[in-house]
Formats: sequence, C-alpha cells, structure tokens
Amino acid sequence: SPVARARPALLAASMAATLSVRRRLWRNGKFRRHAASLKAKAAPSALRAAPSAAATALLSAAPSPPPIAWQLPLPSPASEGDAGSAGLDAHAPLIDESRWDRLPPWIALHADRGGGPPRCFHGHLLMPKDAGRRNGGCMRCRRRLPEGSPTLRCRFCWWSLCDACVKSPRLPALRDDPLFHGPRTACLLGPPGTELSRPVFSGGVVIVCPGGNYEFLCPNEGLPVAARLVEHGINACVLKYRLLPGSGHRDAVDDLRAAAAKLRCIVGDRRPIAALGFSAGGHLAASTAALGDGALDAQVLVYPCLDGREWLEPETCGFFQEKECLAVAPTLLERQAALTGASGFRAPPTMLVASTADEMCTPEAHCDRYAESLGAAGVPYEYLRRDFGQHGFALDGGWMDECMAWLRRHGFGAEGDGHLHVAGAAPDAGAS
Repeated sequence: SPVARARPALLAASMAATLSVRRRLWRNGKFRRHAASLKAKAAPSALRAAPSAAATALLSAAPSPPPIAWQLPLPSPASEGDAGSAGLDAHAPLIDESRWDRLPPWIALHADRGGGPPRCFHGHLLMPKDAGRRNGGCMRCRRRLPEGSPTLRCRFCWWSLCDACVKSPRLPALRDDPLFHGPRTACLLGPPGTELSRPVFSGGVVIVCPGGNYEFLCPNEGLPVAARLVEHGINACVLKYRLLPGSGHRDAVDDLRAAAAKLRCIVGDRRPIAALGFSAGGHLAASTAALGDGALDAQVLVYPCLDGREWLEPETCGFFQEKECLAVAPTLLERQAALTGASGFRAPPTMLVASTADEMCTPEAHCDRYAESLGAAGVPYEYLRRDFGQHGFALDGGWMDECMAWLRRHGFGAEGDGHLHVAGAAPDAGAS
C-alpha cells in the first residue's frame, strides 16, 4: 500500500531530525554536560571523592536492637474470625516471607530496623559520605549537618543520617520482631531494663498498645515507648494483641482486659492500670474503657482512630490483606456509637494527643469529638493539640514529657524504682 511504501522514508526522516537536534545540543554543551553527569553517577565510588574514614566507620556503627526482657502469655480462646487454628505455629509471621518486599513502608521501616546494613526509607543501601556545604540535614533528628561531618547517605533519594542517629538503637528486623509473629496469640512483653522477680510494685502499670491498623503492630509504638517510661520510673509493658483477619475486635478487647486483670492480680487493686494506645491501639483502649467494667483506671490516646467507618471501605481501609480483613472489619465498629459521643459513652481519666498536621486521623474527626464527650460526661481529661508531625510520629514531637507528668499525677511512678517486677512469668528465650 502507499502507506507501507512511505513508512521507511518517514522513519529515516525522523531519525535524521533526531540526530540533528542532538548535534545542536552537543555543540551548545547541554548534552555534553548531561552525559558527563550521568557518567559521574555511574562511575565507581573509587573514581569519585572518597569519603573520610569516620564516614566509612559508620557502616559498622549501628547497634543491634536489645532483646525483650520477658514475655508473659495471655489466655487466648478461640477467635471470632478464626475458622480453626489447630496446629497453627504460634511463632509464624503475620505475612508470609515471600511477600515481605510488598509490605507497606510504615511496617517495613527499612530506615529504622536492624538486622543488616543501614538503609533509607525506601530500602536503598546507605553509603558513607561527608556532608557537603549544602545538605538537607539528618532525616531522623532533623539537625543541620556541618560541612565535612561524617554521614551515611542514599544515592537515589538523598536520605541522610548523622553519626549520632546511626549509632542510636534500632528496631528489630522483621524476622526477629516479636510484634510481627503470632497473629493469633496474645502476650505482654517487657522492655529492656525490667526484671522478673516477686512483685515489688510501687506504682501503677502502663500497658502500651501499638497501632498498625489492627493488621500489624508498629514496633516504634511498642517497646521504645515502654522503655522510655521505664527510664523515667514508670512501670510499663507492651501488649501484643490478636489481629485481623484471623481475629476480630472483640478478641483484641479481651486481650487488653486479660492483660489488665493479670497485672492487677500482681500489683493489687490499689495500684492503677492504664493503657497508652497509638492509632488503632488508641481505638482499642477507648473501646475497652467504653465497657465500663473498670478494667482501666486511666488512658492515654495518641492520634487515635476513634471514628472507624473508613475501615469498611476498600478505598480507605488501608488493609494489606484487603479482602480477608474487610470480611472481619465490621467488628471494629461494635462500639462506634459510644466512641463518637452517642449514648453509652464511658471513659476513665484521659489524656488525648493529636497533631494538627495529621491528615490520616485528623483532630476534627477524632479527638475533638471525643474531648467534647469527655467534657459533657464530666470525665477529667487533658488534651494536647498542636503540630507534632504527621500520623505515626510515635515518640517524636515533644509530647512525652507532658504525658509522663500527667501519669505521675494519677499514681504512676510516684514512688517507682524504674523496674517492672512480674511474678509467674518465664523469661523469653532470647532475653539476656
């Protein structure tokens, strides 16, 4: 056909025009500079400016995460979302290892987990490099880096870490993370620095409930939080509760109630028990308190997700195992009316922490309404509402000091010695 006969000529004309444009760019120097930059990026590191010995030493400076001090199993009857878990490995990971490369970044946490060389948020290896005159600062502490200071830096996304942050403790790797294993088992975990002995309590206990969308448990909202409380003389431990899709919301509530009952048997009825929950963990604490059975004497809700209607929609649920979790998600709204200010609202003394920069659990949709319900019910509360950062800021933002002061006013750590003593629990196999 005429079109077929003309196609070679059109292709040749197009190639000639492309070569002509490239020649002009080359003569102007633009293409040569672009090619030189590409060649420099592809060149071996030995051909570029060599990092200092101090920067190179940072590759082996990252410490391993400390092991948990103890583990106290909790009774876990048959789960409401369980179709029979006989023979299930209690230490199986939440997600099969073949799918770990597809985990959401807020649970993969490449930049924060140990078990390998330092990486950036996206999982790229960090390389030693001295900070230049113009740099974006450390991505963890947000500190401006002096020129020439040793750093680790990603070649792809410019993620940088200063020497102090590289040497700070890291979270456990996925295969070593106790919060990433045993989806249908519940237990209490003791942070490093706590002890196992006869109960010698001198203050209440704070149960830390990590968030994770009821499908995971975020490690940066667990043991580091409990360890911070213990360092300041407030007894604390972490609750590993059962998760979707193998378990439902009532199972998680039962786990928190069982943890509170177990600790109350140890410390006695005169010592208060509080829950400190992040995101979904805050929803769990508030749901447990709404029962009104006195399981909790106080609660701290940090960027809690109190209006759970988004868990019912595929577009907003955020589940990794979407189909399986959506089938059990309606159980998360069993106490929705009570949490959003309708009849049946109950709560102990409460501290709320919300960030005005949080676009996932905005204060207007969650904490503001809960604070109004607390005031209407005459429940004493304190509300920290300012810019702490985006959702998931965990220990960042500077709210922790005010939280610990509030806890001390409510009988936590007033006479504490900084150690949690638990009777009848066995040390974890990996504890030292």
